[in-house]
Amino acid sequence: MPTQFYQEQRIPLKTIFREKEFWILILLGILYFYRPLFLRETFFFRDLYLNILPQKQLLVDFIHARELPLWNPYWHGGQPYLADIPYFTLYPSNLLYLFLPVLRAFNLNIVFHFIGCSVSAYLFARVIGLRPVSSLIVGVVYEFCGYTLSLATHGCRLLAMPYLPLLLVFWHLFLFERRRRWFLTAVIVGVLQVFSGASEMNVISFLVVLGWTVVYCYPQRGIPHKIMLWMLLGLFCLGIASVQVFPTLEMVLQSPRERGLDYATFSQWSLHPGQLLEFFFPGLLGQVNSLPLDIYYWGGNLVHDGNPYIPSLYFGGVVLVLAMIGGISRCSNRVFPGQVRHFLL
Repeated sequence: MPTQFYQEQRIPLKTIFREKEFWILILLGILYFYRPLFLRETFFFRDLYLNILPQKQLLVDFIHARELPLWNPYWHGGQPYLADIPYFTLYPSNLLYLFLPVLRAFNLNIVFHFIGCSVSAYLFARVIGLRPVSSLIVGVVYEFCGYTLSLATHGCRLLAMPYLPLLLVFWHLFLFERRRRWFLTAVIVGVLQVFSGASEMNVISFLVVLGWTVVYCYPQRGIPHKIMLWMLLGLFCLGIASVQVFPTLEMVLQSPRERGLDYATFSQWSLHPGQLLEFFFPGLLGQVNSLPLDIYYWGGNLVHDGNPYIPSLYFGGVVLVLAMIGGISRCSNRVFPGQVRHFLL
């Protein structure tokens, strides 16, 4: 995209925040999750009630006892609490537990991050030049696709999801405008994603940002210079987040996982080809929210222990076909040049 086109299309963030489509996304999120927000219900599936909620209750106990959350005496006979990154102990939303009942804070934390997914995707779409209606569709797909909704069952992975579009937003602004505030904001976003506790999402996000940096037509002095800026971003993020990263690494080195995983363990949750049709047909392999699973989820023979790691892969045929067409299209487009389309595909 030429610099002149970017300057013509650049929309201030304050203007985006006032757009009705932006607020429609927030309203959709509130309406979709009205039961945990207003009817005293809560999320409970799998890791939530087995792990995440009990650890948040323990965090509240630490706070009331005025103790630092350093050690969990109840898990596996005792193990580090702060160093166990999936507890996301340093993540800012834990402040909710200071002022609200545990279940209320627990619900709000999950719902806020779902809404954050749609809002951050909308911001990214608008910043790169898409129209409000198109950006609204982007936000709806990013929040309400089966994959994102499924991440509620994994706690920290949902928390990491809003930061991928946000990282792209501020990195995109920095590479075009070269203002320090955008670089600083991108660093803060990257650090928050590290604190969310989903390490694989950090890797995916920074690889996506690297690819976007290389293929997009920014007014820089060549690819090596852009890669150096990307490395600088990573160093700042890791440096600030080292207060979480180093204890976690030390814990891993003292655990059996330090010796690595065999192939069977590493691949046990891999996606079976038979699950791919779920991209187009929701609930094709059965329901995971009814027990017993061996009756209601007839795709159990395709997944480890009869229980899918991601309960739903649904995106919808229309979305996938449009994405495929957009990726292979050769038409001239200043928002998405050809090399960007191919990278995204």
